[in-house]
Amino acid sequence: MVRLVYLFTFIFSFITLSYADDAAVMGKLLASFNTAPSGWSATTDCCKWKNVNCDGSNRVTSINLASQSLTGTLPSDLSTLTQLTTLSPRRIP
Repeated sequence: MVRLVYLFTFIFSFITLSYADDAAVMGKLLASFNTAPSGWSATTDCCKWKNVNCDGSNRVTSINLASQSLTGTLPSDLSTLTQLTTLSPRRIP
C-alpha cells in the first residue's frame, strides 16, 4: 500500500512538473514576440489561449500562429514541448 502511495505521488509530481514546464515554455514563447498574439495573456493559463490546444493532462499539443502579424524569435526550448504535434507558423508570402 505504501508503495502504491509513493507511485501515485511520483506520477502526480511528474504530471505537475510537465505541465509547469509547458507553461514556462509557452510564457517564453509569448515573451519572444514583439506583440502578443490575439487571445494570449501572461495572466491566463496557456491552455486557454486562442489557437493553442492541450491534451487532458494540460500538455500543449498544437500551436497555430497563422493569420497573426508576429515578429520575434522562437525560443530554443520550444523543442521541450514533448506533446506538441502541430506548430503552424505564420504564412510567409
